[in-house]
Amino acid sequence: MYVTAYVGLLNIGIGDVMAYSLLISVAHLLLRRADLVGMVFVSVVLGLISTLWLMRKMRLKYAPGLPLPLALGLVLTAILRTLL
Repeated sequence: MYVTAYVGLLNIGIGDVMAYSLLISVAHLLLRRADLVGMVFVSVVLGLISTLWLMRKMRLKYAPGLPLPLALGLVLTAILRTLL
């Protein structure tokens, strides 16, 4: 049984969506500023767009949806947390 969210022509796993939202929630708890959490959100979206671009460039049907968005979001959260 597959649990996916259908977004246009894409199928995104519910676990991926939960991980993205969990990262944004953790960033909110750690940073406590809406503008910084917005930056983390944008980095997650850019990671997702980068994954889709790489899939298109390499002509892949499937690719893991977590590594790039989570890496960008976690790195940005860690950098912003140390700067505060």
